[in-house]
Amino acid sequence: MEAAMSEALELLYLERYGYSTDGPHEWHVLPIVDDGPKLRVHVIGHTEVEGNTMYTLECCLDSPRGLHLRWQSKHRLLELRQLHDVVKQDMGTGYAPTFAGTPFAQRGGLPGTTDRLSCWFDTLIATVNAGAVAPSVVMKVLRFLQTPGAPEPSQAECAKKAAAMKILVEARCDVSGMEKEGVSLANTAAEMGETRALELLLDARCDVEARSSNSANESIFMAAAHGRTAALMLLIASRCDVDAPGKMGATPAFVAAQKGHITALQQLIAAKCDINSSTDDGATPLYIAAGMGHTCIVQELIQVKGDVNAAMTVESCFSPLTAAAYMGHADVCRLLVQNGADASYEALPKHEQPSMCSGGTAAQIATQRGHSAIIRILKHAELDHAIKRTITH
Repeated sequence: MEAAMSEALELLYLERYGYSTDGPHEWHVLPIVDDGPKLRVHVIGHTEVEGNTMYTLECCLDSPRGLHLRWQSKHRLLELRQLHDVVKQDMGTGYAPTFAGTPFAQRGGLPGTTDRLSCWFDTLIATVNAGAVAPSVVMKVLRFLQTPGAPEPSQAECAKKAAAMKILVEARCDVSGMEKEGVSLANTAAEMGETRALELLLDARCDVEARSSNSANESIFMAAAHGRTAALMLLIASRCDVDAPGKMGATPAFVAAQKGHITALQQLIAAKCDINSSTDDGATPLYIAAGMGHTCIVQELIQVKGDVNAAMTVESCFSPLTAAAYMGHADVCRLLVQNGADASYEALPKHEQPSMCSGGTAAQIATQRGHSAIIRILKHAELDHAIKRTITH
């Protein structure tokens, strides 16, 4: 438990600077991504202080958390060598090839020491920013540099985290994986379906609607994504936003439809979620269910007035029917055309696979893909439509 607590606090320290980890030895999102934290260190010179040579490091850290830190850190060569030794030990066999061209300064403060330190730090910081070293190494570097701007966790925060971790340990959750969605214990409890832990967190007035730092998803999203119906019921009862958009605008209903969790979807529908909400690229729950071939989900959404013709707004602009035709889901195609799907709608070619789909109507796409059962379904639909039109006129 003490080891788990220590690990959790390490991750909490890094998260406050915008780093995203899955534990002390693995990144969830590499710092090298466009919006990741960027650390810079320059050795700008040295001064004599009480008979000791102090090397001045000019440091910068720009973080997606809105931190733009500028500070100086002064160290003796002995202290800098201690950092070198820690980095070398933690990197193991990866150290030698990484620093082959920029060896650390020699002992004794010989001429050229400042230049050697500067080159060594250039390599170290490039390695840190690329995520080529473990999160635990980055934490040690930041602490050594006396990085300002992110206060240590308070006693209250530590106590709260320790208590919640104990709850999850007692519930037999994998404590080592608790941080994979950020530092939200409620997210972890919802994802794992540990309702007792979630109940206690709710009773403790923890913020169950806090978004995880890595995926921008709330606890209710995680419960829906993993089909944790008891946890989802608790979160709905606690008045969580059933339409809270997560990454790329996906809602709990969207992810439940995507994963085929019909009971979770029914719970969200009963809570009056917006079943026609769309992601940033225009995909609705019905669209994703059609493309995934979840016939029961499609039927459920149609019964509550899901839009059978809501098309994507980017790329190929597929509709639910053209998506189902492309993927070869005959039962879904039949269900859609029986409930008013526009068989004349034409999708655009798939940009990434134009040879596999040059666009067109659902029937044309089915023909391109060789889905004979769907072709027959759509031909019957066209014939029925023509007969009805003739009778009407």
